Amino acid sequence: MFIAKNTKYISVIVSFTALIGIIFIYIFFFQKSFLKSNSIENSIAVLPFKNLSENEANRYFADGVVEDILDRMSKISELRVTSRTSVERFRESSESAPEIGKKLKVNYLLEGSVQRHEGKVRIIIQLIDAKNDRHILSEKIDRDMEDILELQSDVAKLIADKL
Repeated sequence: MFIAKNTKYISVIVSFTALIGIIFIYIFFFQKSFLKSNSIENSIAVLPFKNLSENEANRYFADGVVEDILDRMSKISELRVTSRTSVERFRESSESAPEIGKKLKVNYLLEGSVQRHEGKVRIIIQLIDAKNDRHILSEKIDRDMEDILELQSDVAKLIADKL
């Protein structure tokens, strides 16, 4: 009788230990990979905007627009935004969106262009699903230069809403 009680006790402990082991393995292997893929899901890289104006000084203006968009997007807690310095190497790149997205470990790319002429500015933005190389959003925004801060805010809000 004493052996039967010990056998039941040992089998309960072994079963419980096996169950804990299975749970641990599930959490460690499956949840870890789930968390990794989920963190990439809401990630974006803002590529340097192209200067479409003849004036080379407009490049600095375009970089300023990108900086403001990065600043505003980085305040969205659900969104992982790649740093400007990490993205700078793709300024003149001919690599495809999937290649850039893979290298930067992001699912979304924001690319755009800036053109200024006589007190007016036109910004064209394109939000790209980097994995599938497809456009999610493409917008052309025309404003007076006096409205540039509002324009930058509108662009960041538009992207955040779309994501």
